[in-house]
Amino acid sequence: MQLEPITRVSVSDEIIELIKKQIMEGTLRPGDRLPSEEKMAEKLRVGRGTVREALKVLIYMGIIERKNKSAVVSHNIKGKVFPDQIIRRMKQCKNIMEMIEARLIIEPGIARTAAIKAKKSDIEMLTQICEHMEKNKENPEQFISYNNQFHHHLVHSTGNQIMIDVSHGIQDLMKRNQEFFIRNSHKIKDRSILFHRNILHAIVDGDPDKAEREMVAHLKDVEKEMYLIIREEQ
Repeated sequence: MQLEPITRVSVSDEIIELIKKQIMEGTLRPGDRLPSEEKMAEKLRVGRGTVREALKVLIYMGIIERKNKSAVVSHNIKGKVFPDQIIRRMKQCKNIMEMIEARLIIEPGIARTAAIKAKKSDIEMLTQICEHMEKNKENPEQFISYNNQFHHHLVHSTGNQIMIDVSHGIQDLMKRNQEFFIRNSHKIKDRSILFHRNILHAIVDGDPDKAEREMVAHLKDVEKEMYLIIREEQ
């Protein structure tokens, strides 16, 4: 594999483009093993975390696979890789991954705080929203709306104005993220209802540890579903 220092601003995107280009040109072939993250970071003069981020996108896309802790060009890409399509899908995948990562940082803490501070009126509202989600399971538009309302009201139940403002700032992006999964998965709605119910029950019980745990499980399930959706499309 040919490696040169990366100097442009979007470093992880440039690494993705570099690897994609070398696959397209035949420099990297299916089955080829990539250098270690540490070696790539050293040769490219970037942080190891940046290399890991780029490889993670490629792995989710099914372009790279993990074998014995090494990154290997997947055999599944042979005859299926088209430059315009792959870069578009990589960028979409990267955006979704970053939103899930942001949610994993923010929302478990929100769920924990809600379990401590939620008022009776908050719990009643969350309960109603969960009921509406179940009733509208076959109506994607309504289901997406109520799903988003649950997370929106959850942060309001913390009473923390800073967290409320942060949540409002990513509201539209988060809704599009939720919409992607609900429209592209046949199974996630049932699991989503169950996770929302579990989070609600933890809040009703005033159990912050369980609320945080259930939110992490919910978002990890979303992350797993993203992987399955993109692999099926490939």
